Amino acid sequence: MQNWYKLLDKDIIACMIGDIELRPYLGFMPLRMPYMTGKEICEFGRQLGINLDYSDSNSRKELMTRVLEYCIEKDKINEFFNLLLDLKHFKRDLKGLDSDDVIYKHNETKTSFIMQINGYLMFENVSLEYDGNIFSLTSINDETVKVSSSNIEKLNKNYAYKMYKKAWHDIEVGDYDSTITKIRTMVEEVLIEGLKRKNINKNFSGDIKSEYSEFKSNYNMHIEKAMDVRIKKILSGLETIIDSIAEMRNANSDSHGVGDKRETLEKSHAILYYNSGVTLVDFLMSIIDN
Repeated sequence: MQNWYKLLDKDIIACMIGDIELRPYLGFMPLRMPYMTGKEICEFGRQLGINLDYSDSNSRKELMTRVLEYCIEKDKINEFFNLLLDLKHFKRDLKGLDSDDVIYKHNETKTSFIMQINGYLMFENVSLEYDGNIFSLTSINDETVKVSSSNIEKLNKNYAYKMYKKAWHDIEVGDYDSTITKIRTMVEEVLIEGLKRKNINKNFSGDIKSEYSEFKSNYNMHIEKAMDVRIKKILSGLETIIDSIAEMRNANSDSHGVGDKRETLEKSHAILYYNSGVTLVDFLMSIIDN
């Protein structure tokens, strides 16, 4: 049984009710969860099945702690988090923004919230993860094979480097669709940077296959008859990775709605996707630097 009682930490409760500022995940503006009054916490609890009487003698943290304890005991953790992170819960804070800003700020706050909670849970050797359907606590001692890249590390403050770092955080918090978006962006940024160094400034409109084709032409990466068959296989494999990145972006990423075509990714698939993209970019940057 997962020890959900680790979530009863006073700082985690404070995050839930909007008392603690969250560190932004992608942007720069400070964020926080919607502020909940005592009466709002009681109403929140009633929606989950617990009746609480609000009085001035009960602090807001105490009320939310009782709601969370009830959900742990009744195995309603998923209902708890789904209600807490539902867009309707953010209505007061996001009302008046255009649709794109509502979606962006909602997703940014949710991700920042989960990451901040995991900052507290790290000392308990667990991590809160979300696979798009179910929340779970996972031991952070669970070894996961992650490919690193010294070449990407050299980029430091470059946008591609930020995507490289944040994509792994998406895996850690269970946001696998966002991993696809960021890895695809990372690959595209490196391709465009390589083309700029060859004074190629075309507008490819996000067509990563065309970008890669242009990159190959300008860096003489075409497969030749006299080339070692093993190298041919490797270069052919890169083509497959590019095709897969483009196709996965269209079918599963969080960049646009895909309706019934969306398929649920598993963590192992997201890690494979991440590592494939990192390997590809590592190779591209070695070509650029030669």
